[in-house]
Amino acid sequence: MDNEKAMQEVTAAIERYFNEPKPDGECNISIIRENIQRYGAVLIPMGFAYIADKLRQIGRSKTVSMSLLYEPRRSSEYIISQGNRLMVCQLSLVTEYGEEGTEVLIKTLGATDEDVAELAAYILAGPQFAYPDPLPHLRSAFQSAYGSAYKLALALAMYTRGDKKQFKNLVFQFLMKPPLWVRLIPFMDDYALAQAAPRIFNTIALDIASDGRAYDGPGEAHWKKKQYND
Repeated sequence: MDNEKAMQEVTAAIERYFNEPKPDGECNISIIRENIQRYGAVLIPMGFAYIADKLRQIGRSKTVSMSLLYEPRRSSEYIISQGNRLMVCQLSLVTEYGEEGTEVLIKTLGATDEDVAELAAYILAGPQFAYPDPLPHLRSAFQSAYGSAYKLALALAMYTRGDKKQFKNLVFQFLMKPPLWVRLIPFMDDYALAQAAPRIFNTIALDIASDGRAYDGPGEAHWKKKQYND
């Protein structure tokens, strides 16, 4: 089988997995299990690429793009809900690979497309992806990362493994100004970071869908988004 035909089949398998109805809202991994055995771990980065592309499509649709201007909250909630639905299915897919899934997530941190890489970093924040230890790779990727959302995703994954320095810096730069009680009682910063962690995916999803334009937080002047020619 030639490479082009194989890629078409992989793409079709990914689309079926994400689009076919899921009983009781669950991701039915049986839809793609045969393709996992046939094509191996390439399905993982392809899944992230599919999610990034789908979020971009949603953000560029006329209805959503206009809504971002006039009804930003409603539009943002829609983008986030769609992103969460897709990421639940992606998590099921990666988990199916076991330890190999963690290894592929680590490799995906080096993807040219930072939207793909940041989605992988976000999943790496999960406790089930602890071996092989991703922390050295997360730190290395952080040093070369450009986009602010990608850095947030990497910092979250480092934070869940006990390295909170970068996450603290970025949270207080982009998500919230340090509350007075954090400044007066320094050890309370752990509470503030724990409150911020669940909001990271919202920021990632909106960043991808809007090509970085949806961010309007306290560090707006310093928010960065890697641009691509498409």
